[in-house]
Parts: sequence; C-alpha cells; structure tokens
Amino acid sequence: MVNLTTRQKKLLSLMLSEKEFKTIKSYASVMRISERTIYNDLEIMRNFLEENNAKLLKKPGTGVKIQINHKEKFRILHHINVFKDKIVPLSTNERKIDILKQLLLSEKTTSLQKLSEKYLVSKSSIVNDLDEIEVWVRKYSIKLIRDRKGTKIIGDEKNKRKAIAEIIIRSLNCDFTDDEEFPQTRIEIGIFKGLSSMFNTSEVIIVEEIIGEAEKKLNYYITEPYYTNLITHVLISISRIKSGYKIDKILSYGKCSNKSKTYLAARFIAKKTTEKLFIDIPENEIIYIHQFILSCGINKDMKHADLSELISTIDKDTHFVVKEMIALSSKIVNIDLSSDKELYLGLLMHVKPMLNRLHYSIHIRNPLLSDIKEQYSGTFAMTLLASSAIENNLGLRVNEDEIGYLTAYFQAAIERRMTVKNVIVVCPDGIGTSELIANRIKRYLPQFNVKATMSLAALENLENGNENIDFIISTVPIKFESIPVIVISALVNEIDLKNISSFTANLSISHMIKENSSYSELLGFLEKDLIFCDLAFQDKNTVINFMSKQLNSKGYVNQNFGASIIEREDITPTSIGKMVAMPHGNSLHVNESKVSIAILRNAIDWGKGEKIKMIFMIAVRIDKISSKKIIRDFYRLFESDSILKEIISCNAPEEVLQVLEGTSKYLESKNC
Repeated sequence: MVNLTTRQKKLLSLMLSEKEFKTIKSYASVMRISERTIYNDLEIMRNFLEENNAKLLKKPGTGVKIQINHKEKFRILHHINVFKDKIVPLSTNERKIDILKQLLLSEKTTSLQKLSEKYLVSKSSIVNDLDEIEVWVRKYSIKLIRDRKGTKIIGDEKNKRKAIAEIIIRSLNCDFTDDEEFPQTRIEIGIFKGLSSMFNTSEVIIVEEIIGEAEKKLNYYITEPYYTNLITHVLISISRIKSGYKIDKILSYGKCSNKSKTYLAARFIAKKTTEKLFIDIPENEIIYIHQFILSCGINKDMKHADLSELISTIDKDTHFVVKEMIALSSKIVNIDLSSDKELYLGLLMHVKPMLNRLHYSIHIRNPLLSDIKEQYSGTFAMTLLASSAIENNLGLRVNEDEIGYLTAYFQAAIERRMTVKNVIVVCPDGIGTSELIANRIKRYLPQFNVKATMSLAALENLENGNENIDFIISTVPIKFESIPVIVISALVNEIDLKNISSFTANLSISHMIKENSSYSELLGFLEKDLIFCDLAFQDKNTVINFMSKQLNSKGYVNQNFGASIIEREDITPTSIGKMVAMPHGNSLHVNESKVSIAILRNAIDWGKGEKIKMIFMIAVRIDKISSKKIIRDFYRLFESDSILKEIISCNAPEEVLQVLEGTSKYLESKNC
C-alpha cells in the first residue's frame, strides 16, 4: 500500500476538488513548490490512485486531472484526513504580492488568461488585482502597462529595485520551528529564513560575511533595521545583475571622495562579491551600494576616539538642523532640551544618515510606527512639525517612518526630565505577592520609588497621608479619589511594564498641561466658520480640497496651499494616531495663520489603512513666535485622550469652541 506524505495529501485533495484539467504550473504556484516536485509527487500518487480505483489523466498542453467516481472520491478524502489537513490557497493579498513579484522580476509580458490559470481565480479577480498593483507601483515612479501585447511593468531599474525591496521586506518574516538549524547570523531568524527562501541560502550567508568584513573597515557596526536593509539590497543587486539588469544612470549627492571609508567599503563589498560569487559588479552598482552604506544607522556605542572622529565628519547643515529641531521642540513642550547631550548626540548620529536616505529616496520601514503614534501622539505631532526645520533649510520632506524614529529620541529626552515617581503597590493576595511585584518594578523600572506595599484593607488608611504619592499600582481595579491608579497583572509582564511607563509619561504631561498653559493660543487661530462637523466625505483628498478652499475663500491662504498639502501627503501621511490627522502645507502659501477643524461622520482611510475621524488643518508660519506657541497647545491637546474624544463627539462648531474654551477657562482658573 502506498503511503502519501502530508504535501502529497494536500496536492491530492486540491486535484480532487477540480473537475477540469489544470496545469502543473498552476498547482505548483498554489502549493508554493517547484514543478519538478509536483511531477515527482504525481508519480507516487499515480500508484496510490490505482490502488483506490481512480486514475491520473494527463493531457499534453492542457494539464492533469483525476478520474474518479463520487463514492471513491469521498472514501479517499476520508482516508487521507483531508478535512484535518487541507491545502490553503493563496489569499487575495498573497496573490497580489505574488503577481507583483512576477511582473517586477521579469521583462516578459503576461496575460489575464495565464494569471487566471496560474492562481485558479477568475479573470475579473485578476483585473481587480492589477488595478491595485497599478496604483501601488506609481509610488516608485514605475508603470504597469496593459495592452494587446500583454501586461508588464516598465521603469527605471533603480526604482524597480526599490519596489522589489518593499515587496521582499513585506513578506520577510517566515515561521520557523525550534528544531530547525540555522547558521550563526545577526539577522533575525524569521527574516533569515525569508531571505533564504527568496535567494540562495549560501548567497545570504556569503553576503552577510562580506558586510561583516566591511564593517571592520568602517570601524563601526551598522544597526538594525539598516543592516538587514543593506543585505537585502545587495542580494537584490546580485540577483538583478545575474538576470542581466544593471543600473545605467545614478545620481550622486554632495561631494564624496573615492578614498572615503564608506566608498572604499562599497568597493570592498563589490570586490569580495566578485571573488566569491563570480559576478562582475560595475561602477554604477558600487555607487549604488555606497549610497546604502551612507544611509545606514551607526552604533553609537563606539570607542570615544572613533566616535569623536565620526562626529567631526558630520557637516554643518546637519548640526544646524538638529539644533533647530531641539530649539523648536523645547519651546513646544516648555522644557529646555538644549542641554541634553544624549539627545543631541543621538539625533546627530541618526539625522546624518537619515538625510542621505531622503536624498537617495531610500525608505526604511519603522516597525514601531503604529505603537509610537498611539502611545506618544503628542510627541509625534510635535516632531512632525519640528521636522519643518529640515524642509525649510534643506528642502527635504521627512516621511512618517523617519518621524517615528525621531519621536523616540524626543520622547526619551522628555522622560529623562521627569522627576522620580513615588508609587504604592497594592495586591489583594497579600504582602508577599506585593513584594514580588515591587521587586520586579524596582529591577526593570528604577526610576520609580516604591514607597510601600500594602493590602486593600491597609489602603483605606492612606487617604490622610498621600501627599507624596504620585500613583498607585494595583492588581485589581480600585477607586481612589485623590491618587491615579493603574491596574496590572500579578505577573508584571512586559506589557505591564510598558503600560506603567506610558502611564507615568502621560501623568507628567498632564501635570505639565495644568501647570503651564491652556488652549488660549489655539483659540486665537480658530474661527467658527472654519470648524466643520458631521462631514460626509469618503476620501482624504476630498476633505483636504474642501478645507483648503474654505481657507482660500477667506484670503488666509493662496490657491496653491491645498496642492502643497496633497503633495506632502503623498510623501508621508499626517495621521498622528487616535483617529486624528494634522495636514499642513507649505507656509509660503499662508497669508494669515489660521487653523481649521473638520469632524467626519464616518472614519476614512488616511493612508496605509489608518482610519481618521478628525482633521486639524494647520495654515501657520512656523517661524512666527505665536505659531510656536500654538504648536505647544497642539502637543498638549494630542496628549489628552479625553478632550480629543469630547471634540470628536461634537455636532456643531459652537460645541467644539465650548470644549476648548471650557477647558481653557478651567485651566486658567486653576492657575489663578
């Protein structure tokens, strides 16, 4: 009796579900295995089918199918436990990515018929896939061509590689089991497996070894995610050169000596690749690799002498924009950050390669972006506006992934200025459990001073002596009028530690809001006629055009303001988390600084699947002192979840103003 493997059972179940002939290629695509493997499996399955009163039919040029009656078909399906272990076809998104890969990697045309047969779906489904692919590739200045000759992608080789890299990065993390063996690597194992599935495993290992040797010549380690990004692009270059596709033209930015460490490192990578993989790397490809090295983040944990040497090579423009960003941010948060050497050094080391990335249009995905927006939306909004220093001085627009990285530096600096927090740990399970929690907090969150651990009963006596307690950490929900409470699990896991840090940051910001300011500056830029509620628009551009036209009709901006916003949005969406967006155009198109607010009836997609319900359109000149003060108000507003929710629920402009005026009057009365 023939025993089938799990893969062969999956292939058999897939073929039994088909009534017509299907090509070997189509089954190989769905199964994600080679056609040769399908042929080998079919030979084994042929014997199995004959044992079970069925027959494998082959038709040249058409494909294969199984001839079987209904009774035998059901018996076989039951026998191989197909219901327990059945094939999972490509999802719609996986299919689109697979089609996109095929179009990017080959200059040959394909057709709806071929794609329909390959993926076992209708032509209309393929048309829908191609419609979305056509929109997606525009971001990389390449085109999807559909005509009588067929379908293919055309465009500059460098732009194609960027699109290929994006597709690869999107599908890199592969599942792996603990018993799988992998070579020693600095790349995350799931990513290593993903790269190995797309390129030759030995090539991945060789390229990583070459990059490691190049780092020694550079005298510093390249940090993640830049390390993986560099390896990925070198692998793409090798693959494309092997296929006969080379970069013909490449624009360089600034002056760079061919004796610089970075250029020599790029030439070293090319030389070693030629030696080990027997592939010729032309000069334009060396320059291309050099651009990626210049765009890599640097590990600042270097020897002091090496670090000082590296800083001395950073140009005046970078020093200037970093100081400008810190100065603007200091005014926004009302904290002097100019003396924070760690912030200055961190930004300096990040901004220099970031400017290279922006010049060379090298995009680095920020895996923490959504978390940063959600937890630190105020700081993200502040950084978004502070990055105007880069645009105004260097003419470069910073994308939201880079803004997310910059936000982390500013948030850390703000938290460093926060005072030590006195806390009490409460646990109903007794002092023993409370002590365990307290010790874990002391170990992982040394900035907290655990004043006491106590039971729920003992907590009742705290009411009269709580002046020095900032907040309570409890394992159960409790009500305490005068002290904020955060609830965590008894195990104090990583999520709990993260939530405690976020909670205390928000507390400090809330305290800063109450102590230092109201929303009076924002109110000074608002007008009732520029606040719109219950708008029924369905897409981002319609909202932007409507709001900018309202500002233009009153003479506050010129007619180019709206277009400058949309141009900026194409580079980086201005969503900041919490269902809020903050679009702002070129300040050169602003005649008089104003702010417009729109509240939508239904949330809309603002880009990358992020839903938005409220829009603050900012038409201000950042260089004005009054404009810097209004940004401070925005920073505080975006850190206040309760006020944002209250504004979103408003049904009329008067209500929005009442929320801001009421809050303003309340805060002002507290300061009297």
